[in-house]
Amino acid sequence: MKFYAEKFKKIRELKRISMQNVADTADISRVSLWAWEKGQRTPSEANIRALAKAINTHVTEISDLKPVKETMIKDFSKPVQSLLEIASIDSGKRDQTMQHFKQQIDILDNKLYHASTIINALISSLDTAFYIKDTNNRFIIANNSFLKMLT
Repeated sequence: MKFYAEKFKKIRELKRISMQNVADTADISRVSLWAWEKGQRTPSEANIRALAKAINTHVTEISDLKPVKETMIKDFSKPVQSLLEIASIDSGKRDQTMQHFKQQIDILDNKLYHASTIINALISSLDTAFYIKDTNNRFIIANNSFLKMLT
């Protein structure tokens, strides 16, 4: 993974965004940002994405990271494709299409439920503290080991 420090700094300066503003928006320290801009350290993937968001640019402009795809799970492709086909419904087939639509939603809901159950079980069973934050640095999930560490 490469971070293009000079390019990041140039874009930030062209947009007249201060280091402090970027640090506050990306929820990082100004010292870390300074070290990243000087090329002395390399930010993590999550931090690179946060930096791109903070200066309102695409992640590929400041790194060799690929964009995050909306959905990367192959199992969802058939239900999603069926949902996209709904846009071209013929009024004569409305009831049949709506029934098919409901079935595809039920399949998708079932797969999501099972996937989330497995993920939650795996995370809960970890002895190591584990948590996930969203791009706004809010906790999405944390296991018991992490919660015990906080108390």
